[in-house]
Amino acid sequence: MENGNSISGDKPTVMVTNDDGIDAPGLRALVAALVSTNLFHVLVFAPNSERSAASHCVSWQRVVTVKKVDVPGATAFAVSGTPADSTSLGISKKIFPSVPDLVVSGINLGCNCGYDIVYSGTVGGAREAFFHEIPSVAVSYDCYNIFVVPFSLVYLPVNFRVAQKLNVDDFTLCAEASIPIITAMLAEIKNKTYPQNCFLNINVPREVANNKGYRLTKQGKCFYKMGWTQVTSEAQEGTTSPKKVMEIKPPENTEVCTEESALSTKEEHLVFKLDTAEPPAVDNDDTDYSSLQAGYITVTPLSALSPAEIDSVAFFKKWLPVPSGGLLLPSKLLFQLQFKAQNNSMENGSESKPSVMVTNDDGIDAPGLRSLVRVLVSSNLFNVLVCAPDSEKSAVSHCVSWQHPLSVKKVDISGATAFAVSGTPADSTSIGLSKVLFPFVPDLVVSGINKGSNCGYHMVAGKSKDDDFVLAAEACMPIITAISTEIKNKTYPQNCFLNIDVPADVANCKGYRLTKQGKTIFKTGWRQVVSEAQGGRMLSTMTMDSSASKEASVEESTLSTEQEHLIFKREITVTPLGALSPPPMDGVEFFEGWLPGEDAAITRLN
Repeated sequence: MENGNSISGDKPTVMVTNDDGIDAPGLRALVAALVSTNLFHVLVFAPNSERSAASHCVSWQRVVTVKKVDVPGATAFAVSGTPADSTSLGISKKIFPSVPDLVVSGINLGCNCGYDIVYSGTVGGAREAFFHEIPSVAVSYDCYNIFVVPFSLVYLPVNFRVAQKLNVDDFTLCAEASIPIITAMLAEIKNKTYPQNCFLNINVPREVANNKGYRLTKQGKCFYKMGWTQVTSEAQEGTTSPKKVMEIKPPENTEVCTEESALSTKEEHLVFKLDTAEPPAVDNDDTDYSSLQAGYITVTPLSALSPAEIDSVAFFKKWLPVPSGGLLLPSKLLFQLQFKAQNNSMENGSESKPSVMVTNDDGIDAPGLRSLVRVLVSSNLFNVLVCAPDSEKSAVSHCVSWQHPLSVKKVDISGATAFAVSGTPADSTSIGLSKVLFPFVPDLVVSGINKGSNCGYHMVAGKSKDDDFVLAAEACMPIITAISTEIKNKTYPQNCFLNIDVPADVANCKGYRLTKQGKTIFKTGWRQVVSEAQGGRMLSTMTMDSSASKEASVEESTLSTEQEHLIFKREITVTPLGALSPPPMDGVEFFEGWLPGEDAAITRLN
């Protein structure tokens, strides 16, 4: 293999990561199984503690530390970052002298199917390798049972997941069930016949010893719906308190929560904990979760794009105006744009104002969010709610605060009912929709305006001003208004959501354009720094003694660990790469002819 030859002779190099932490039984069982075959050179680069539900969160503008640890038969490092950080740094050649031939993320404690893939740190670790054109696979073990608990006066979660009685042998069986796929992937990689436009997601059923064989599946739409439980404090997160009443003074020109139907804010902070509220419903027979529950080892090709369904695209092609002369700024003229949906437009100040909830990832005090809220309030068309992180949470992806309590505090934003949340953007949206803060579910959620081009206004360093966010917000208002009208008329498509990017020179923009998601990404690299406090200072490249590995690395080509920890920080380079979740059809066709049939025994693939 090209990537692994420098340190392992003819053996391919497999790097293992996960989201349960480097000491998790799933990772240890997988490494032991890989090492025992004597077919691979095994590297481990994984979080130093549990990072479940980290999604594709990365440590942007924060340093991570790396420490060498003892994992028998492997060269292993524990990372203070996320699964995506671990993969990114592990393949960067800052630690190992070459890029691995394959990245395996797992074995995860619990399945990753359907929409839950979005939350998964395990899948995030594999996806990060895919971004860098390195073959990868995520492996998860469906070791949970769902217990339904009757409603209780102490407000226990309605449903919760409990791991069945497990032992190391269960994970060993799971790892051994994955080895044939891993071996076959590496054979295809060596022959340069492995598809580059997808990565794999494997789920192993609970009764792995009695599985029905491998089944090629597609990603379904099931997921564990999350609910929120109020707890008395972060220190007493197991103690729940009954629902209370929130005293909210209605802001001027806005319809807000009624006094009887929301929580009390007599405490400075409210503290909540995320719980599983409902088990997933079984999807169609050919999807990952339904096949897993039927006893199959599911093999699901994934990509990283999230295209909307065809009927939604067709709807917006007819719906979006395409003015030939730009958006006719100043902003007052923006509302002259005629949307198809505005034939039955809302009357200004009507009694039935739609509710719009605003969140973001730049924090509740960010100029983008404040400008958007100001424009929404000034239109007098909407009941404006805000539920956003209390500080910047950029690059956290769909990370959620699973098993960690978060606090909520009411804040003052003119014309809106607003709460600052100690969690992530996904946490903020989830708790904002849960009816524990507001007495109803908002009609529309708007996330932004982000400071950057992934969504929202593209800031230009040294040129952009806070007032520019107002122009960007006003440019979005016709779309927000039209969406609200379609929702009111029950004609808005339910199988997609919108992502709007506004150009830097919004005053001279050329109008709206319906687009598809592209494949360009900001590729992040790593630089070594002296300490967390001295993040800007770079260290010279040094040498690592990795003689503890089964096959020693070449000393001259790797970094030194004379310090107890190595410290790294991300830096940006811009490179267009392949990226987005259904895979291209040629990837699916490859695996249809490649995977053994459903009744095949779990023996090594040829």
